[in-house]
This record gives sequence, C-alpha cells and structure tokens, in this order.
Amino acid sequence: MLEPLVIPASDGLQAALRLGIAGLVGVAAGIEREWSGHATGPAARFAGMRTFLILGLCGGVAGVLAAAELSGLGAVILLGGVGLVIAAYVLAMRNPEADADGTTEAAALVILALGLLAGIGQLALASGAGALVVLVLGEKRRLHGMVAKVGEPELQAASRFAVMALVIL
Repeated sequence: MLEPLVIPASDGLQAALRLGIAGLVGVAAGIEREWSGHATGPAARFAGMRTFLILGLCGGVAGVLAAAELSGLGAVILLGGVGLVIAAYVLAMRNPEADADGTTEAAALVILALGLLAGIGQLALASGAGALVVLVLGEKRRLHGMVAKVGEPELQAASRFAVMALVIL
C-alpha cells in the first residue's frame, strides 16, 4: 500500500512554484498555437492553450513526484501524457486533408519534458527553453525565409566551420 505523500509547508510552496512554472511554459506555447491558428478553425490540430497548460502541469507533477522519490508514479503520469500526444498525432494524420506537419505534437512533447524539468527544480532551464520553443514556433515564416536564402556554398562553409570548431574544442 502506498504511503500518503506528505510535503512539508516550505516544500509545498516550492512544489507549487515548480508547478506554476511548468504550467506557464505550457500556457505560453498554447497561446502561440492558438494565435498561429493551429488550434482553431477547420484544420485545427490537437492542442491549444488549455491543453498545453495541462500538459505542462502533467510534466510538472511527474517531476515533483520524481523529486519526492516517487519516480515510478511520475513516469506513469509522464507516459500517459506522451501517449495522449502520440494518439492525437495518429488521429490527425488519419484526416485526408491534414498535412504531415507534426510541429504541434512535437511542441507538446517538449512541453511535457520542460514541465518535468520544472518539477524537479530546474526552473531557469525550463523557463529559458520554454521561451525558446515559443520564439521558434512564432517565427516560422522568418525561419523558413532564412533557410530559403541559404545556398549550397553557405551550407558547405558552415559545415566546414562546425567541423573545425569541434576539432578545436
């Protein structure tokens, strides 16, 4: 039989802060998905603000449980969220009008992971990576425009530079 999880008051406030960060990271990504039109309209994908909030909290709860030495229970909760995301992608791809873009589902998996990081206390990492995810989601047109401007010579030069940098490091 499982012992009840008793969290001291100071630890409870810390857990609440962790869950708050996990939820906010999810909300930010969900707002971007709604703003971009991926969560609304006839071609809507699986998640918007509320779902991303819940996914962030799901990851956060899994992290808090893992930090409280209940990692098995946390893993079950996290895997439930991952299963939901996978099922949503499979259902979306069954729609003959759907494009094969999995960005929303990939973002949902990242939000679960960032929620987990926040739940185990890596607040700065979860917040910073969450901000980066939202930035990349919101800058789709600019990123695609930059890629269109890169030619083969630039790509080869960048590849050579990367190899030299790795050798030096």
